[in-house]
Amino acid sequence: MKKLCFMFICFLTVILAGCGNKVSSGKSDIYKVDVTKTTVNAADHWIVSGTTSAPDGAKIVAQGPAKLNAASKINDYAWAKVKNGKFKAEISPRLVLDVAKSHKVKVYLFAITNYKKEVADSVPQKYLTAYKSKFDLHTFKLSKAQYRFVNSMSMSAEAQDIVGDNPKISKMGNNFAKADMLQKLLDSIVPQTQTLKDVKCDIDSKTGKVNSVTFILDDQIQNVGQDQIDLMKNNVNNDMDSICQQLEISPKPTIIFKSESGQTY
Repeated sequence: MKKLCFMFICFLTVILAGCGNKVSSGKSDIYKVDVTKTTVNAADHWIVSGTTSAPDGAKIVAQGPAKLNAASKINDYAWAKVKNGKFKAEISPRLVLDVAKSHKVKVYLFAITNYKKEVADSVPQKYLTAYKSKFDLHTFKLSKAQYRFVNSMSMSAEAQDIVGDNPKISKMGNNFAKADMLQKLLDSIVPQTQTLKDVKCDIDSKTGKVNSVTFILDDQIQNVGQDQIDLMKNNVNNDMDSICQQLEISPKPTIIFKSESGQTY
């Protein structure tokens, strides 16, 4: 009997501990996550690893002052998800905040179930409110390189003070975020092909507009027939149409194809 009581108490302890790590909002459960490791990759993005009691398949969300989800799979602009009580996500500081005023930033970081939004969407306020009612926000530290990275693509604090609450501010900040999403998405494609060596977005430093996207091709492309090159260019243009529509980037940037040695196609 004592053994059964002990087992029951242990069971309740586990159940209550699990309940203490989540909060519900509508049909979604929001789970606390514990960050065990944070590093910065070559793109000045955070690589975050951690644990959670969330079930397999729960999506990892990170949102800061820029009011956009900033978390995704490593090198892939898709949802980072929980597996076996663990997660690993890439978080872009440019999607966390529009301008850095210090080397620290508070971020909502959690796992969520039954969440139907696209990875590029803002997180609805009801989920953030539910999370904050029970858990603290996570603090991320910006390295010197990340601080420069964020502010190099943002308007100065003085410019923001001059413009004040003008809606153009949020529109311009959103442009920078979209440009960062586009660059990240295109970067994830590079490792998947031998022909494509790099992708570079030319972004207006004042407005965030993407002026052009240059696809850097392997020099071996010169050994490929013109018909195949034309087919590749047509496919890329179609893909860019779809991506720009999804990210609401308008007008579509100029598409440029160049070999590593500089030849334009």
